[in-house]
Amino acid sequence: MEAPPARLIVGITGSSGAVCGVRLLRRLRELPVETHLIVSGRARVTIEHELQIGFDEVRALADVVDYTVLRMLDQVELGPESSARWPGLPDPARSG
Repeated sequence: MEAPPARLIVGITGSSGAVCGVRLLRRLRELPVETHLIVSGRARVTIEHELQIGFDEVRALADVVDYTVLRMLDQVELGPESSARWPGLPDPARSG
């Protein structure tokens, strides 16, 4: 019986975390590890600005991307008034 793959959650939340997180994901692609990625909105901006790569490229490095946690992180990090800036996030002011 084959053992299940190792699993690792990689969370990227800020400026220096962007560089470290992307490097870690690239290295983990070489190993038998299933990676799950969680990235905050500000980390996405840092990745695109400082590393000059698109978020799609980073997302492709992970086996699983948790969008539920991404939305929650954006709400906590930016506050409910900023939800209009992030497509796909619900507007708390309009929810019943």
